[in-house]
Amino acid sequence: MNVVKKRKIDRERCIFNNNLISEYFVTEVEKKAACLLCCESVSVLKDYNIICYYVTKHAHCVNILSAEPRQTREKYLDKKLVKQKDFLRKDKKETELSYSYQLYSYIKHC
Repeated sequence: MNVVKKRKIDRERCIFNNNLISEYFVTEVEKKAACLLCCESVSVLKDYNIICYYVTKHAHCVNILSAEPRQTREKYLDKKLVKQKDFLRKDKKETELSYSYQLYSYIKHC
């Protein structure tokens, strides 16, 4: 019997194309493509999927921008994403630290 194996997308080893950042407002976050405009992730790191996502969701509102405002918008959105990630990391570290202090005080009193 012939068994057909399903393709695994993660085995295809797609590499993020940096030209997509300025053209389609998409950046790579943890080996996934993330839209800078709506903060949603695109399913696969393939150019075709990213272009289709952009055309269906954002082409009507962003194609108006010329090259220079487009670059400034892309830089602004990228900085905003970095700030969000840093804030979440900082919050996570503070919570872990408070838990470790609580655990220490619990152990100390036992």
